[in-house]
Amino acid sequence: GDGYSWLKAIGHTVVIPETSLEPIAIKEKWFKDPYLITLDSIKLSAYQEQNDEKRGKIAEFIGIMLCDGCIGIYDCKFKNKIKKQYQLKVTLDSREEQYIEYVSNLMEDVLEAKPILSYKKKENTIDIRIFKRDKVLYAINKIGLKLSPKWNSMEIPQTYFNKEFYSFILRGLFD
Repeated sequence: GDGYSWLKAIGHTVVIPETSLEPIAIKEKWFKDPYLITLDSIKLSAYQEQNDEKRGKIAEFIGIMLCDGCIGIYDCKFKNKIKKQYQLKVTLDSREEQYIEYVSNLMEDVLEAKPILSYKKKENTIDIRIFKRDKVLYAINKIGLKLSPKWNSMEIPQTYFNKEFYSFILRGLFD
């Protein structure tokens, strides 16, 4: 559109993008003849394949979240406006210092965000929380975790529901 000429007119360096073809690798078996498909109305997202160590950490994180975690998106009043608050939380026994550090580091590795530790007064519990919208949405949309409450509906995300990840998920559930 006109944006390129406007930016150039006010002194910006403009590099006009060129169209190009890029191969797309598809894992699905049903996708046999790519020449018959157009991407007119398809939303295409790219992601970086995680290595086995990262996938193992994600699987263990899933186990922890299924047992001790919750995910919420809440309406909060801030300066007379309603805003969304995004929260991913794991609640643990505050006397288990090594495990708190382990889970906090695991959450930071998986979500690439430093969690906030909140000790509860008069209780032996601690909340390990992340409030970043993009990290909460990553846990929901990419990892496959569900919003809370999760009563009577523990659900392992389909991608991780195979024997390759069972030991990691069980460790997260029962550690």
